[in-house]
Amino acid sequence: MRTFVITLIALAALAAVASAQEVLVVGEDNWDQVHEDNPLLLVEFYAPWCGHCKKLEPEYEKAAEILNGEINIAKVDATIHSALAGKYGVRGYPTIKLFRNGEVSTDYKGQRTGDAIAAYMKKQAEPSFVAITEAEAEEFSAKSNLVLIARVAEGSDAEAAVKAACEMVRDHFSVGIITADANTVTLHKNVDNEVIAYDGDFDAKAIAEWASGNKMPLIDEVGPENYSSYVDTKLPMGMLFVQPDAEDKDALIEMGRAVAAAFRGKAVFVWVDSAKYIAQAKKVGLSGDIIPAFAVDDIDNQKHYAYDETADLTEETITAFVQGVLDGEIEETVKSEPVPANNDGPVTVVVGSTLQALVEDTTKDVFIEFYAPWCGHCKKLVPIWDELGEKFADIETVTIAKMDATANDAPGMGVKGFPTLVYFKAGGDRSPVRYNGGRTLDDFVSYLEANKGSDWTLAAGDDAEETGDNHDHSEL
Repeated sequence: MRTFVITLIALAALAAVASAQEVLVVGEDNWDQVHEDNPLLLVEFYAPWCGHCKKLEPEYEKAAEILNGEINIAKVDATIHSALAGKYGVRGYPTIKLFRNGEVSTDYKGQRTGDAIAAYMKKQAEPSFVAITEAEAEEFSAKSNLVLIARVAEGSDAEAAVKAACEMVRDHFSVGIITADANTVTLHKNVDNEVIAYDGDFDAKAIAEWASGNKMPLIDEVGPENYSSYVDTKLPMGMLFVQPDAEDKDALIEMGRAVAAAFRGKAVFVWVDSAKYIAQAKKVGLSGDIIPAFAVDDIDNQKHYAYDETADLTEETITAFVQGVLDGEIEETVKSEPVPANNDGPVTVVVGSTLQALVEDTTKDVFIEFYAPWCGHCKKLVPIWDELGEKFADIETVTIAKMDATANDAPGMGVKGFPTLVYFKAGGDRSPVRYNGGRTLDDFVSYLEANKGSDWTLAAGDDAEETGDNHDHSEL
């Protein structure tokens, strides 16, 4: 009997360990309780059919095993618990969000490996700062690649601002706070062997933005593993395209480093392996035929600026170019196909160089399709869109248009999938309005009639007949 009892106890203990290592399954029924029990929680919103989710599953489970219940991670089937997914703005799968005390703290954008996820959560569980003494400052400043040391008066507004900023930057920085008479913050950027002093107001957001704007190396090779970190800075990105085996590669990168130092906190700089990512050069307006080359990609504002490929690449010329971009003195580079020689069809063909003029013409209602030639939904829409163009061919104040968004730039249009349908109402505000309705001819005509800004009426006999399939989604 005693042996039986001991066996049961052992099995129960093993079950408890196994349970502690599992990913928590969360839904509407236990959402509040799970968050109450876990003030710090990483939650994956997934769909069972999603390939990326299936690939993540073993790594996510590995992270749970590494954390061993000391810190928990959870998952939500967003196809079942759609209300939860909608509440937290989930639009793709998997979406991984960090919660603190039941509230979203940030999206997880790190590597999708068990080790990386576990390391991230251990970092999140640590205090966002530590109190240190002046005697400990030098040793602490070498703790990691990015270290912030703040010297602030105890109980001051500056101390409160620094501590609030610590929560905003905790993903990337080690922070030590020293009680002192003066208020200062320094960034010890050990990857570049630099110490940078903060010279702004003691405001939490300002301090966090300054730290984030300076977190990246002065110049580094960019690839899929770190590209999003540069994007997250929201700063213009100087991109130096080099041949990986070129004799002058190292000299070019050092030249880029010198330029980067001049724009510290105002722009970030990377070098790009042109053998791997020549398509990126074309995306930012370069031909891709001449290497080395340089461009500035202002991702946050959906603009890019290609440096003249026939001009010399020197520290002085690139510095002047970047300064001109920041000062608004350099015109953005717009990727564009040639303007069609004949554009008399019922659907107006728009290219990069003619888009802005169309958008700015407030006398017309404009309905434009941004498409990709390879997109199946776009191909299915062709006869319907052509018929829509035919219906409005004789109405001068309505333009039905289309643009190949893979061959032309469409800044400000929010094109992230195909087809993307955008409407501009005549008169007044010309902000783009994303169309998300049905895709029959009747749907389109009804939408135009309900939202028209110009005075038009379809001729008798032009009532729309339903054509094609109705799709509720505007992306592949």
